[in-house]
Amino acid sequence: MSSKAFATNCAGLSLEEVRELFVQFEKLNTKDYQWKAINNFESLNDLLIEVDLSIIHEKEHSPTSERLAELIKIKKQIKSYQYINENLCEDYYRISCEQKEQENLEENVHLKIDAIKNAIEILEKQKTLIEIEKLDFETSTRTNASMCMRKEDIVSMIVIHHTGTEDTTTPFMINQWHLENGSDQDPWYMIGYNYVISELFEGATPQKPKVFQGRPPEFKGAHAGGYTKPLTAKERKQIEEKKIYCGNPNSKLENTDIKTQFNEDGGISGNLVSYGIAVIGNYSHTEYMWNGIAYIPKNINTTTPDRAPVPTEQIIDSVARLSCQLQRNNPNVKTLVPHFYFKKTSCPGNLANFIRQIKNKALEYGCKFSVKLNKDD
Repeated sequence: MSSKAFATNCAGLSLEEVRELFVQFEKLNTKDYQWKAINNFESLNDLLIEVDLSIIHEKEHSPTSERLAELIKIKKQIKSYQYINENLCEDYYRISCEQKEQENLEENVHLKIDAIKNAIEILEKQKTLIEIEKLDFETSTRTNASMCMRKEDIVSMIVIHHTGTEDTTTPFMINQWHLENGSDQDPWYMIGYNYVISELFEGATPQKPKVFQGRPPEFKGAHAGGYTKPLTAKERKQIEEKKIYCGNPNSKLENTDIKTQFNEDGGISGNLVSYGIAVIGNYSHTEYMWNGIAYIPKNINTTTPDRAPVPTEQIIDSVARLSCQLQRNNPNVKTLVPHFYFKKTSCPGNLANFIRQIKNKALEYGCKFSVKLNKDD
């Protein structure tokens, strides 16, 4: 992990101050081993190696010490991300600094602990590629409005959308439209997309788009429509072992037969097995043609001013970061598809022609995706 990443939340210090702090710590040596600066921890594994070295040293010199017991405890904690927090960081550096004090290497080492423990908290966020802001959406007051809760390991795809609206559209406006989208017999409970990306809402800019959570990801979305291609017997069995709970979240969610999510051909609901990411904006042209796979703008390859809009590098990067982050949280997510993969629609317009660029950008962040534009891919 780079020094730049650690500087994000380092007790208000500048990047240069953080680097200098790391340099000072790197100079602190003991007779048996060197405590490396935080910016040398390229990964969590490197941190574990440092702790292992400390344990080996302690076993050789003080096999019954409390410090050894604490180091072993810390090693177990580091292996589980949820324990990488301020207390762990403070413990780790308190222990390491005690030895430095014993060696009289640095009298004011405790003054640096506060900055270091805040820096190490970045380890907890090292899987965070992009911030996701939550909004307080209005939900349907109709008692028959329902959603289905799923365990997220059932999700294997990300569906890319555009909203087909003005850039000034807000997530709240989309939520309102979706509330009005259902029928009296089948009303929508809330916004159907799981994530919305905006260039203008709540301080977002074209240079720095923001991501907003829509329908919580543990709930089946309402964005894809359609079904996957027929599943194999093995795939179907794996799906049927999952559980879903459906109903009105304001009252009660009940265990629901997952077989209700299959169609007659043996495909599974696209909404159930995907996350929906919608980019606010219109990437389509008013005239479309069906190319056997999808509706695409007729003049997509022209240089005229009214050609289909092109997503910016920042939008491509934001979708890639979000997709990669979702895959890190759920390794089963391995496929990127446009909306028209599931149904005949022009969505996501010209954005579909950049999904492979999104895939390549995600690869730069360490995530591998396949791209499928239709069910024959």
